[in-house]
Amino acid sequence: KKSLNSYAGANRSDVVIPSGVEVIGSKAFNGVGLKSVILPEGLKRINIMAFQNNALTEITIPASVTLLSNAFGNNKNLSSVTFMGNVPVLERSGTFANTGLGRSNTIKVLIGTLAQYKNISSQTWFGSDNESLLDAFYE
Repeated sequence: KKSLNSYAGANRSDVVIPSGVEVIGSKAFNGVGLKSVILPEGLKRINIMAFQNNALTEITIPASVTLLSNAFGNNKNLSSVTFMGNVPVLERSGTFANTGLGRSNTIKVLIGTLAQYKNISSQTWFGSDNESLLDAFYE
């Protein structure tokens, strides 16, 4: 299993995760100033705080991701997330806490999976019990 556990690259704004990486480790990109990241198909796990405290505006979660921890919190400009597959296991609450999601109706999911995604509590997604945030999901 190939893991990416920390990032020391010179480009701290736009990053493409190489194919073959299966796990992004805890805090691997925490607070490095990312504005965009491209995740490869084949990625399986995104661990706790992997992309927290950045400036991401959008993210696409590959269909291969089966576990997603609270990895994207505090990306205040994050306004678009696309899930390319079924619901991954959400290991902790607040996966997208303190982001622009929920206000902007921009969480896109695969046709036929909407009920799976909406069945998960807003606490798990956003670290909040505001059920109206779940209106952000659409196919």
